[in-house]
This record gives sequence, structure tokens and C-alpha cells, in this order.
Amino acid sequence: FLSKLNALLGSTKFRLPTEAEWERAARGGTQTRFSFGDALAGSDDCRNGESEPYAWSCHFQSMPVGTRLPNPFGLHDVHGNMHEWVEDWLAPSTMPAQTDPPGPAKGTSKVLRGGSFSSSDLKYVRSASRWSHVPNAAPDDFGFRLAMSP
Repeated sequence: FLSKLNALLGSTKFRLPTEAEWERAARGGTQTRFSFGDALAGSDDCRNGESEPYAWSCHFQSMPVGTRLPNPFGLHDVHGNMHEWVEDWLAPSTMPAQTDPPGPAKGTSKVLRGGSFSSSDLKYVRSASRWSHVPNAAPDDFGFRLAMSP
């Protein structure tokens, strides 16, 4: 898709975000479990009153984009609705803490972020949630968000 889009536009600017870029955007400048706070007043089972205006989980079908409130950066649906592909190949999460770490140059599975409508617990759609899958997979709860290079 990205190759075709860039060819159509005569550009090389559009790409998938890196995992670090995705998380920074999803958190919206916060350091909490979700961009809207920690959502600790309720249960992590499916959803609670704090999460309902912002997050999609336990809906078991994709929902219309933008019908939940945006995060502080104005981005919708960063907590649930669709798992989102990022550019990075899966690497062990045992690496020491880094700022904007580069992903591995190759691998067998790509990283997905954000949880999806099929996530059974609210904890699976928090900002730090990560998943992986082989790159040619196309389940109905996988999607992507575009990034643009300068």
C-alpha cells in the first residue's frame, strides 16, 4: 500500500511509524497507562467508566473511526479498535531503556500496537501494549496509521 501511495504521489514521505513514534503519539505527551490517565477507578475487565469515552475494547467488531474522544495530540482510536502495524520488527523487550530505540533491521514478525476491538481486557489497549505477527497477515482487527517524513 505505502509503495503504491508514494508512487502515485511521486513521493517517498509516507511510511509506517516506528514503534517509538507510535507510542509517543499514542501517549499524547502523558506518562500514564492511557493518554487519558491511568483508569484505575474501575476494573481492567473490558472497560470502565473512565475508559469508555476514549477506548475500544470488548466490542467484538470494528467501530467507526473518531467516535471516541481524542488524546491530547488530537489522535483518535489509539486505545483499541484496531491493532496498528508499525515499521519495527519484533525485538526482545529485555533491552535496556532507551530514547527512540531503533528496531532490529530484520526479523520474522512485525510489531503491532494499540490493542483492538477484540481485546478482552482494558489492560490490552493501554499505551504500552504490543503485539506481533508475520507481516503478510491480514486479520480483520489489523490496521495502520500513516507517518510522514519531512
